This record gives sequence, C-alpha cells and structure tokens, in this order.
Amino acid sequence: MNPGNWLELYNKTASPVDISGWKIKNFAAAQYTIPAGTIMGANAYLVVAQDLAKFNSIFPSVTNKIGSSLLDFANNGDSIQIYDGTIRSSLMWLTKIQQRGPRAPTDGGAHWN
Repeated sequence: MNPGNWLELYNKTASPVDISGWKIKNFAAAQYTIPAGTIMGANAYLVVAQDLAKFNSIFPSVTNKIGSSLLDFANNGDSIQIYDGTIRSSLMWLTKIQQRGPRAPTDGGAHWN
C-alpha cells in the first residue's frame, strides 16, 4: 500500500512555534497553506501528508499530522520551500547519482555524473 507523499517538519527550538498560514511549495509551484491553529510543540515533529486518508491507512498511530496537502514530489528531482513571507527552509534533490568508477589514475578514484 502506498501512503502517498509526505514530509516531516521538526521544530528544533525549546519553544512552541505557531506555523499557521505558512506555505509549503514544490518546484512545480503547487502550494499548501498550513491550517490556522497549527502550533508545533518544542522539539516536536509534524507530518504534512499529501493524502491524509492514504497516510492514515499505513501509519494509523501517527497523531501529529496535517493534510491533505495535495503536494506531489517528483522522485527524479524536485524542491520544497517552507515560508511565511521569508523562506524558513528549503530542500532540493536531483536524480540518483551513479558512480561510474575510476576513469583515470589521476581522478582521485571515482568520477560522478
């Protein structure tokens, strides 16, 4: 079974943070606005699920979750921005990098492409 796409936010501070109205955007400019009243506890995690019903069917014991965000993330490269007018965090990933092995004795042992 597929839980759909999801991401996990972490509040690394010692204080609660009100993230109501913050936005999460992917590279394709799909956007999700975090609902009003969403407060992350100190040192707490929060799951943002693409499809809350699918996520609940696989992870029913997770209680710290919101959604459905409808955000779709591409496995072959994408990005995420979390912002409230100011970018608070961002992440980008690319396609899988494959090691081709040594190309020449002077290349340090491996060549990545």
